[in-house]
Amino acid sequence: MAVWGIGAYFLADKPEDIPEDHAGDFCKYGVAVLGYTEEQKPDYYDVMEKMKVGDLIYIKTRFMADKPLKVKAIGIVTNAEILPKDALKGKKGVDVHWIKKSVNHPIEIKAKPSANSVRTIFEEKNDDVIREIISHL
Repeated sequence: MAVWGIGAYFLADKPEDIPEDHAGDFCKYGVAVLGYTEEQKPDYYDVMEKMKVGDLIYIKTRFMADKPLKVKAIGIVTNAEILPKDALKGKKGVDVHWIKKSVNHPIEIKAKPSANSVRTIFEEKNDDVIREIISHL
């Protein structure tokens, strides 16, 4: 079983718009999707393709390396086939059963996050972070 971190902020359509947080939509529709197209960020899709049914996934807040990692939701991947999700404007992603939902009151992870935590999607490798994630289920 792997543990994945994903961001839920999507860049705005126009540069003057503010990025939107879709963590609530992820939980509502049972998905985790990427806000970029495959053409924009093929490496993000390469990461998502490694997900398997039964893997844990968590939604992180907009994370800065000098701040604690905060988690908005924790779930289990239920369908790892990357498909367009109509509920989120055709964005592509996987199906997730969100078990712990703390969208409005993110959980602060006390363990020092890995350097990858600033990426939009990544495999979590820090055992201390993984233990804390599991402890909140």
